[in-house]
Amino acid sequence: MSLMPPKIDLDTKHTQLIHLDKYGFVDLAASKLKNRRSVEGARQAIVIIGVDYLMRVFVLSAWAGRISPTSLCNRIIRTYETWQPRIMGIEANGLQELYGEGVREEARKQLNNPAIIAVYQSTKVDKEFRIRTRIEPIINSGRLLVRDGLDDLRQEIEGFPTARTMDIIDALASAIALLPRRPKQQQKSSEVLQLAAYLRNSGVAPHIIEKRIRDLELQEAV
Repeated sequence: MSLMPPKIDLDTKHTQLIHLDKYGFVDLAASKLKNRRSVEGARQAIVIIGVDYLMRVFVLSAWAGRISPTSLCNRIIRTYETWQPRIMGIEANGLQELYGEGVREEARKQLNNPAIIAVYQSTKVDKEFRIRTRIEPIINSGRLLVRDGLDDLRQEIEGFPTARTMDIIDALASAIALLPRRPKQQQKSSEVLQLAAYLRNSGVAPHIIEKRIRDLELQEAV
């Protein structure tokens, strides 16, 4: 990746988290890693992200490891219970679909109508390409913020694509793919707000900022 995302120091009870729409993804670490590294080297991964009205992506939780199917099921359910994402996707290629259905069934027993869904990854798309195209634009635009303490994820971002592992960053890319597209009007409002903030931080006079914003709004109205 061309830029490292900044760290954020957010307590799980911080009021800022209330205003984030949260999404999650579970990578089950199947044999799709094939040529790059052995199956034994693959790790399961769970990532939770939050997105605000400016479409900034906050990485709130990121875990990777090798645990039993039962322990992984419990971790998935507890992670969902803790963060309450709008959607949590579970990779469902091949036999993974059967495991994911088992997780959803157990989650339905323990939680109130959890939004845990199956996600099918295209086998025609290279994993490195998928990661790069989904994450790099967000990093380059300064919209990816990683919670302090998620060092494994930061190492994977910094070392991509030659890092020893890319399990967490792959789950992050898949979580980002779950984000809904912004309505056109919301996108325009966000661009205006970002422009105004940039100009203020640059020391531009208020009357010039107002003129720039009017010019932008006129261009958008055409």
